[in-house]
Amino acid sequence: MNRLLLIATVLFTVLSFPSCKEDDPTPMVWEFSNYDREAISAVYSPDYVNQVAIVASPEYSGDITLKCTNYSQLTLNANNADGTFKK
Repeated sequence: MNRLLLIATVLFTVLSFPSCKEDDPTPMVWEFSNYDREAISAVYSPDYVNQVAIVASPEYSGDITLKCTNYSQLTLNANNADGTFKK
């Protein structure tokens, strides 16, 4: 009886470990549009999760449109009180 209980416990433990693994989030896929390609460098690198790099000179004033193509809803938290992103 103890042997049967031990086998059942081991079997339950082995089967429950894979179910504890969290699924990795789906990486976001980004598109860039409506920007001056000579003044702004915009790169999406799928090698890293959610990796987007946008670089412009400090004196540049303009817009860039980012679109996440594989999520239907997205929330961004601005890092400035006026709702803009600046580094």
